[in-house]
Amino acid sequence: MSRILKSVRSSILVGLILVTPIVVTAFVVNWLFTFITNRILILLPKHLREGDQELLWRFVALLLVLVLMFFIGLLARNILGRRIYKLGDTVVSRIPIVNRVYITIRQIITSLFQQRKTLFQQAVLVEYPRTGAYTVGFITAILPAQHCAQVASAKPGEECVAVFIPTTPNPTSGWLAIVPRSATQPLAMTSGEAMQLVMSGGAVFPGTAVKDSSISLLELVHELNRSDSDHSEDPSPPTSDTPKP
Repeated sequence: MSRILKSVRSSILVGLILVTPIVVTAFVVNWLFTFITNRILILLPKHLREGDQELLWRFVALLLVLVLMFFIGLLARNILGRRIYKLGDTVVSRIPIVNRVYITIRQIITSLFQQRKTLFQQAVLVEYPRTGAYTVGFITAILPAQHCAQVASAKPGEECVAVFIPTTPNPTSGWLAIVPRSATQPLAMTSGEAMQLVMSGGAVFPGTAVKDSSISLLELVHELNRSDSDHSEDPSPPTSDTPKP
């Protein structure tokens, strides 16, 4: 009976591991699809966006969004489009309250484009959150000299950097540290490898990932299952209470 229960448990575990990547991918795609199309469907009558043809209207809405983005990008590439953008930018920047949000987001996007060659390109170790403990971070920007002068630990003339410290396993949130360049230790891994390390909670280090792309996840799961079965068997021979003559 215990062997049957163990076989059922192993089959459930194998199925769960194999389905997880598909489910997570489907969840992300569905969330993006719903988020984008909801912006358009809200303009339609209620009986259309909630009827039997809802899925069809969602695909139509997605197509309309893509076409709209195409024409906006095409228009912005000529002189007339640039003038229209500058006019709209000036108008929105003068609207009270709204201008604070708009200008902040615009500055963030502008900074990201200006720093795109160095943004998240270097993974480093920083001493955080206490002395002797190190955390993986990513250099996002080099501070201007006037701001670096306010960092007390920086030596005269030393460069200061902004380091984003992501959380595990969700790297979309984290902390921002301003440290001297000497307080960072470059990691011998790419930014992608460092991000995998963070998301896996330290389980996936460079060099430990599967190198043979021909090995499928199913084969790895079966190998793990066989390994667990081998370890669960008692290697010692059965003993008898009856003494030998």
